[in-house]
Amino acid sequence: MEVRRTYDLSVPVEFKATEGVNPFYWDDDGKKTWRLEGIYSAITTEDDIWDHLAYNCIVNGVEDASRLDGWADLERGQLTMRMDRSDLTIEIS
Repeated sequence: MEVRRTYDLSVPVEFKATEGVNPFYWDDDGKKTWRLEGIYSAITTEDDIWDHLAYNCIVNGVEDASRLDGWADLERGQLTMRMDRSDLTIEIS
């Protein structure tokens, strides 16, 4: 038997950044550089950044941005994501 079903999820994700951490740009010797420049061409807005972080949290289980490409300048714990499983909504179609 082979079955395919579609699930739509609504999952709140909470982001926490330590003071001084800019999730959108990094400091390249005094020059402000778009964080994911040259890495992901489809990520062009601040909303795209939040979506990228949330996706990695929900789908890949990554809860610390320092583990992702383009975030190596961050120390562990400076920018974290956590999904609120208590408020998870699933629609089955």
